Amino acid sequence: MKTYILFPENLEVEKHSLLSSDDNFIKATNGISLDKLDFIESKDKLIYLLPSTLVSSHTFVQNDKLSHSNNLANFISEVDTDLANDVSENSFFIFDKNGFVINKNMLDEINSHLSKLKCKSIVIPDYFINQTSDLDTITQLNDKFIFAYKDGTGSSIEPNQIEYYLTVIRNVIPDFNPTVYGPSEDIKKLFRESEFHSEINYKNFVEKNFDKLPNFFKFKPSLKNISAKLDITKNEIFAFVASCIIIFSTPLVLINNNNKTAKDYEDATFSIFKKIDNNIKRVVAPRNQIDEILKQLPNVNTEVNSRTLPVKNLDFLVSMGDKYLESVNLDIDQNEADILFSNMPEAQFKIIKGLSENFDIAILNEDVVMLDNKVSGEIKLGFK
Repeated sequence: MKTYILFPENLEVEKHSLLSSDDNFIKATNGISLDKLDFIESKDKLIYLLPSTLVSSHTFVQNDKLSHSNNLANFISEVDTDLANDVSENSFFIFDKNGFVINKNMLDEINSHLSKLKCKSIVIPDYFINQTSDLDTITQLNDKFIFAYKDGTGSSIEPNQIEYYLTVIRNVIPDFNPTVYGPSEDIKKLFRESEFHSEINYKNFVEKNFDKLPNFFKFKPSLKNISAKLDITKNEIFAFVASCIIIFSTPLVLINNNNKTAKDYEDATFSIFKKIDNNIKRVVAPRNQIDEILKQLPNVNTEVNSRTLPVKNLDFLVSMGDKYLESVNLDIDQNEADILFSNMPEAQFKIIKGLSENFDIAILNEDVVMLDNKVSGEIKLGFK
């Protein structure tokens, strides 16, 4: 896992300098824009240092008996009279014993870019590089002097304003004696009794517990950002969407097929009953109704010449499924018939088979295929 530290080179936050744990944060890569960071991997961490000049920090004691939103409202009411612009143009945060005010549009732009990255992102004021609760510090970074105070607040100024700013600070904090980080020799003259460090220890900074520090990053959800954060490829997204479509559409397809099958069965059954008895208006109990109708049929063996019987009985059965027939080959001498049919509803096929015995017709051979509740194939019938 790599850790990157990113900070803007100017207050327009267009170009940035990037430090990496690859070389222990020694050499900075300059002139990087926020849309050129897609090389950072999901296992990495990016810490964005927001210039203190762009962050207004305050001490604020939260009321433990109030909710976070109520405490935030109280903080806004405390600082709104000091704002240079409208309240709606700012984002407000409270954390521990401090409150922060940041330009909303600028922060949204930063968060929008960082949301596109795969890695974990942290946006924090730059003075937290060397901020501690037991001493004040001054850090020289990016041609500015960054002040971090024990009370959790901070600020930054230009080098040519350092003496005037120190005069103001010492009027408020007479014993101000900060620890100084940076190579400037001029500032040593101003703090002869202070502790000096020629370099910033970035390693100590990145090893801090950032859960106990303010983080202004807010993820901007979108399909592209979520897929990047989860490290999902486009093919995996398409597969997921297709799976969802299949999962939610399959029940509808099955229900539609079941309804169609039931309708085919109902139509086929009614068609057969109409062939048997033209007075049938409705089929309610097929088994009982067919038994009653068959009892009313004449004894075909005694009332019809035995030579013409097979043809008439066959004609009756064929007429009940004639729309599905491909061909009928009748052998009178052998009292046999070959019937070829296609896509006959299964329900209708079973009914015809059941009725054949009542007309002294035997199924000698059956070569059929059933698919999607449809029957296709050939049967050989024999007449008794």
